[in-house]
Amino acid sequence: MTRDINEPVLLFAGPRGSSDERAGHLFAQAFDSPEVLPLRSLEQVVSTVDSTVGCLGVVPLEDSLHGEFTQAVARLLFNTTNTCVTRTLVLTEKLWVQTLDATKPPMVAHSHSSILERFAPVLDELGIVGVSAPNTTEACRIVAAQGNPLHVALAPDVVASQFSLVHHQLMASSAVDVTTRYGLLGRGIPEPLEGVETLALICPLEDRVGTLARIMDIFRLNGVNLVSLRSINVGAQNPHMFLVELAGHPVEDSVAAAVVELFKHDVFLKIVGVCTPASLAIEDHPVRNVPAILTNVDEYQSWIDTHSAGPIQ
Repeated sequence: MTRDINEPVLLFAGPRGSSDERAGHLFAQAFDSPEVLPLRSLEQVVSTVDSTVGCLGVVPLEDSLHGEFTQAVARLLFNTTNTCVTRTLVLTEKLWVQTLDATKPPMVAHSHSSILERFAPVLDELGIVGVSAPNTTEACRIVAAQGNPLHVALAPDVVASQFSLVHHQLMASSAVDVTTRYGLLGRGIPEPLEGVETLALICPLEDRVGTLARIMDIFRLNGVNLVSLRSINVGAQNPHMFLVELAGHPVEDSVAAAVVELFKHDVFLKIVGVCTPASLAIEDHPVRNVPAILTNVDEYQSWIDTHSAGPIQ
């Protein structure tokens, strides 16, 4: 079964009510009539998108509580053949102490374990016991169902308002901003557009002194703007790999010239994402296949030729 790109299924790792679902609904605004559905795990989201036409996946890439989600990145890098990140968005939510009665001093706080950890200094100071919930929606549901004003939820307003919870006035200064960067997984690489950014894994064959400096110089000398560069450790027996975000599409002349230069230094390349700006509408148009790890100029040129682009200059 396949679905038209304008009527996709957007999959996220459940349960419902999480920030992943809220990010899914934000991504869904680019489509005509999408469904946003939960699956049991991130691994199931990635594998389903990789094997099913018409499915897209919502995956968290990093947040302000944990940093980079290395498991999500690793699955995307090494367990897919048809999938890449096609766009990203940043979801920022302010978490408040939400209550049924803002005048009663709270005794128990419900929220996700990572949020409780972030609020721990304040909770400990006030003698408030933290109780873990699957997500902020479930935390608010529990507080509302109990009807006990001494129980509070740590959650954003968009969730708390569904359960008629309000800010606790005694703890208004304790609000915390949580920022999460999400990727939208799709099958195939979008066409070159203005403002596109490429996410790629650079794989040196062995650790050498100056490898990182050489990689950065190659992009600089070819006029390619590096947006970010992060080192990824994939095991003690392997060289460090570098996850880079750069301005441009893999078939553009400046990017292609930099990649060709990388091959001369015993470096392989895996295209992980080609992200169009979130402001652009998603149209139903042909996309390039996601290549396997590229190891030489001939493989790179063959992939470009397959999709009607010119030769590498």
